[in-house]
Amino acid sequence: MTALVYATQGKGQVVLLLHGFCENNTLWQNYMKHLAKRYRVIALDLPGFGASEDLLNHPTTLTQIAEQINEFLQTLEIEKAIFIGHSLGGYVSLAFAEKYPEKVQGIGLFHSTALPDSDEKKKNRDNLIKIVNKKGTAEFMRNFVDDLFYDPRKPDLKDEMQLMEYMVTQTAPKTIITLSEAMRDRPDRTQVLKKAKFPVLFIIGRDDKFISYASYQSQIDLPAHSLVHILPETGHIGMLERPQTCLKAIEAFLEICLVQNEITM
Repeated sequence: MTALVYATQGKGQVVLLLHGFCENNTLWQNYMKHLAKRYRVIALDLPGFGASEDLLNHPTTLTQIAEQINEFLQTLEIEKAIFIGHSLGGYVSLAFAEKYPEKVQGIGLFHSTALPDSDEKKKNRDNLIKIVNKKGTAEFMRNFVDDLFYDPRKPDLKDEMQLMEYMVTQTAPKTIITLSEAMRDRPDRTQVLKKAKFPVLFIIGRDDKFISYASYQSQIDLPAHSLVHILPETGHIGMLERPQTCLKAIEAFLEICLVQNEITM
């Protein structure tokens, strides 16, 4: 059994919530309360994050993390699930779908992308790795958290920003470095979207500094069945910036997944 820590509520169709880089399962607490009324919701701490053990090889790949998640699901005797992944969690969801497509009933890409890192993005990750190697987490955290949020709304989101700062401080430098390398080196997975027999949700921040709005134009029409929600005046952390809007988008998506599953049964 893999030593991955998780929170769970509810019964029924399994919905697996995967957090992003330097986050943990507490990101989804408010969502779980609502979604658990109809679904079996599992919020996982990815390897090395939150309370989960550091099961990461060095170097590691997102496929290796997907394999650990598969082992985790097997331990719970879960055959299929709907994946909702924020940023890194979306990358892992796509890696899982690439290797185990028959186990996926839907993927929600929450500020996430099937495209690989651009050359500029790779340089940014290399710079991040240098900063963490030399100075630890604190200096990286200040710029990272600040860039997650839409600038004009930051005064109204101080609590949310503090939550993010706390989660970053709980992340070991080794995990930050290892996952930065894994994200930097991940392949193009647009073919996963093209081949998807399951619905795909895109939740997009119009003012996201990490994944540009324009980069989604080549992706949103790839799946046979996609649902797109664009969040105005929102950065990279819509579940905290626009919680009610995002919750409604996820609920609508889960309904679509259930209907799709009934049709294909």
